Amino acid sequence: MGVEAPEASSWFFITWMTTGLFSLVLSLFTRQPVSINLSVAALVFIAGSASGFSLAQLLGTNLPVGLVAVAFSLLRLNDVFARIIPPQIAIGVFAETVMALVWKTSLRAVDDPICAGPVIGGFLP
Repeated sequence: MGVEAPEASSWFFITWMTTGLFSLVLSLFTRQPVSINLSVAALVFIAGSASGFSLAQLLGTNLPVGLVAVAFSLLRLNDVFARIIPPQIAIGVFAETVMALVWKTSLRAVDDPICAGPVIGGFLP
């Protein structure tokens, strides 16, 4: 995504630290184990759609989406939203993103075998 290593590590730290703290506060409030975190699927989606966009643009577009998701949950509109967008379409959008990421990764493996070697070696018995 065109991000330097220190910036990427800061981004990951902030993401997981804030969601971890929010989960802790929510768990203490509800007295139940609750985990609110950025999923691997969300990371794959963000990485797959990153080409041509800066990190600031990606994060800026994800903020309103998160706020809308929270608003839908607070207003108990999740079922309405699930009926509006069929699961097949949601899964298709996610599958396209994963395929784009796999395609970019396979091109990288062809261009840079040193990078692909350890990954391939990890799958060998």
